[in-house]
Amino acid sequence: MSAMLVGSSRVMRAVRRLLFWTHLSVAVTAGIVIIIMSATGVALAYQRQLLARVAEQHRVAPPAPNAQRLALDSIAARIITPPDTATVASVTLSADSTLPLTIGLSDRSSVFVDPYTARVLGSDSEMRGRFQAIERWHRSVAIGTGMRSKAGTMVTGACNLAFLFLVLSGFYLWWPRRWSPRAFAAVLLFNRRATGHRRDWNWHHVLGFWAMPALLLIVASATFMSYAWPQALVARAYGVAPAAHGGSNGPRNGERARRSGREQRSVTAASRASLDSLVAHAASRGEWTSLQLRLPQRGAKTATVSLTRGTMSRPDRRVQLTLDASTAAVVQQQRYADNDPARRFRSWIRPIHTGEAGGFLGQTIAALASAAAVVLGLTGFSLAIRRAARALRRRGESRAPVPAFSASVPQSAFEFPYVGSTGAAAREHRSRTQSGVSFDR
Repeated sequence: MSAMLVGSSRVMRAVRRLLFWTHLSVAVTAGIVIIIMSATGVALAYQRQLLARVAEQHRVAPPAPNAQRLALDSIAARIITPPDTATVASVTLSADSTLPLTIGLSDRSSVFVDPYTARVLGSDSEMRGRFQAIERWHRSVAIGTGMRSKAGTMVTGACNLAFLFLVLSGFYLWWPRRWSPRAFAAVLLFNRRATGHRRDWNWHHVLGFWAMPALLLIVASATFMSYAWPQALVARAYGVAPAAHGGSNGPRNGERARRSGREQRSVTAASRASLDSLVAHAASRGEWTSLQLRLPQRGAKTATVSLTRGTMSRPDRRVQLTLDASTAAVVQQQRYADNDPARRFRSWIRPIHTGEAGGFLGQTIAALASAAAVVLGLTGFSLAIRRAARALRRRGESRAPVPAFSASVPQSAFEFPYVGSTGAAAREHRSRTQSGVSFDR
């Protein structure tokens, strides 16, 4: 029986050693990109609130007690943008009557307009431009052009998979070899007196443990955003065809191309409903905090309106309506409960990744976990560099000539300086060994 236990212990040590070196190699290879993605994730954590704060700085009030708001078509027509840059893409209304109209432009920026005078009060282009630059680094580490270049997303996708492996393998390596209060305290609590190698080891283990649940959700959801195969697996698990699951609700490209001529003629022949009429029909379909109307393109037969309850991007609080562009009649109403299970699962991926699924607290936890990932990367590199430096020193010492007096001194005194000694260093070494805490991994 004891022989079996010894053999099992050797196997576990071999597995742990293999997993450790794989963990270290993957971390050194993908660490820089992981640190960049984590740092930019912290910077993007409160993007929604900061952009909303810009709009709140431009409160509006009726110029007279009985003043009426201008027609939305008139307001949209007065928004002048430089030629060949951006066009009006959407109009967003808030249930708070003191907030201005938000006119979304095709370059993803927004301008805030007084609905009573059509006067442009301000824009979020400067702040949104900064967030877009950060998001470009987050999505593709600024490789290539655009927000999601093919080469850049290949890099971040692969490094995200590596990050997922590091989170899972790190939890196994975190687990103390011997179970004792002292061993668990070393990896659960910060040691304020630790410095150098011991401080990096302590921070790496403590932050890795406490941030692991949140990081697992963030990194796993990012995998679904980077690749199509995880979504296809979920679709198959729910019995939904992957092609239908990943496709849009509209006709396919070929069918759309064949119909484009007929749609263009039929729509231009009929008069389009006013934007106010589209908004009025959509607003009557339920409670909402914000209502966004995407302006129908020329020749489009339908218009899309999104009704949102609350300030967070949660799929269970959003309703999407499809309206007839000519009559403003509601053609389709899509609620969260109307989707198939696979689509409902997919709709939560982004809110889980950003933490918005848990509200402001969830965003804060996601931001703290991302910040912890930055420290994990930095301490991991520090530990790897220190390990490499120790290995180089040992190699140099092994090649050095042996002193003449070494023949009279036992070899174990050089290899194991704590054996047989009684100093403070020896007591610390024996304490670490007995508690199962090792600072060498």
